[in-house]
Amino acid sequence: MSRGLSAGLWLVVLVAAGVVSGGCSADRPMNPSFSVTVAEAQGLLREMREERVEFERPVVVLSGWMDFGFGIAWLQRELRRYTPEREGVLAPPYFSVSRWESKRARVIDAVERAYPSDDDEWTVEVDVIGISMGGLVARYCALECADDGKRLRIRNLYTIATPHRGAIRASWPTADATVRAMRRGSDFLAALDEGYDDSYEIYGYVRLGDVTVGPANSVPPGGRLWWVQNRPFEWSHADVHRDPRIVADLVRRLRGDPPLSEEPPAALPE
Repeated sequence: MSRGLSAGLWLVVLVAAGVVSGGCSADRPMNPSFSVTVAEAQGLLREMREERVEFERPVVVLSGWMDFGFGIAWLQRELRRYTPEREGVLAPPYFSVSRWESKRARVIDAVERAYPSDDDEWTVEVDVIGISMGGLVARYCALECADDGKRLRIRNLYTIATPHRGAIRASWPTADATVRAMRRGSDFLAALDEGYDDSYEIYGYVRLGDVTVGPANSVPPGGRLWWVQNRPFEWSHADVHRDPRIVADLVRRLRGDPPLSEEPPAALPE
């Protein structure tokens, strides 16, 4: 009986969270600069699966904090459905290492193994998709550091709910140095901003109702951030990389097709 009660309580929590974050579609505004519905995005994804196109560059998918590999594995499999070059989508794991320097080394080593570069300073040029913290890992990989190692040559960085300006949950008491580095105003975030030299473009995505990072904290350098409403019965942050609207826009950009999102990005709703 207690097991059934626990399951029932969890169901209530999930339903409540979905209703609060999802709401009724009739009274929720659509982003005028990203005005695609879930159904339209799903239809476009089906069309692109039927006509696979090689991506313009190798793609690197980077995971968020405490992702055991499920998030990047799902997105890696999903992206491979749209290109004949399945091996062109990399998802280097770094969950087992805690230091930013170690995460950077894992990513750059994976790219070097898959696509060796003759350049002593840079890897081959890649497009990167960073899920949450993964966007910060990508920016750190492209940063000039004193370790004399190679830097990740990024052409386009697509960040999904990345705490470019800090994360709400990172302000909670913790002994985790990685989390503390993602606090608003941290030295780590300041170093990333100071080291960003506009050599690559950053495009950000977020869903409203994200209480883990906060939509306003996901605005990247340059200000390109497209928002969508959360879907009913989904977690705004944890499920954001599975959103068909975001995935469809990413695939179109990776293929070199006109994106669904439009410039300039609409401001976040108040």
